[in-house]
Amino acid sequence: MPRLSSCTMSLRQLSVAGVALIGALLLAGCTFPTTAPPAMPPASPTTVPIPTPTPDPIIDTGPAKGAMGETETDAEGTIRYTTVAGDVGGLICDRFGRAYWQLDREENNAGFDCHTILGVGVVVIPTTDEKPR
Repeated sequence: MPRLSSCTMSLRQLSVAGVALIGALLLAGCTFPTTAPPAMPPASPTTVPIPTPTPDPIIDTGPAKGAMGETETDAEGTIRYTTVAGDVGGLICDRFGRAYWQLDREENNAGFDCHTILGVGVVVIPTTDEKPR
């Protein structure tokens, strides 16, 4: 029987040694860093300037059938067109290279649409306005 107890002692000693070895390995691997990692600056979005489209210049191509009125240009470069008998809105637009939404009436700054009737003596101003959405 003495053999059994010596085997038991050996197993007990071996178990204690194994637990001690595992504990030592765990403690050796769990160390705290001595210096903190460098702080990263917060990310900030970069702003890339978006170029503003330059509108086409307003050019008076001169009187044409359906757009025979007189024009005046002030010191700021604003063109004023006065309608005459026989003028047609679309042809006035063509004369200045504009779309219908780019003509304003001087008296009330209202635009034109497909149903606009032009009387004689109405002053219209070609603009570089963008198409309404």
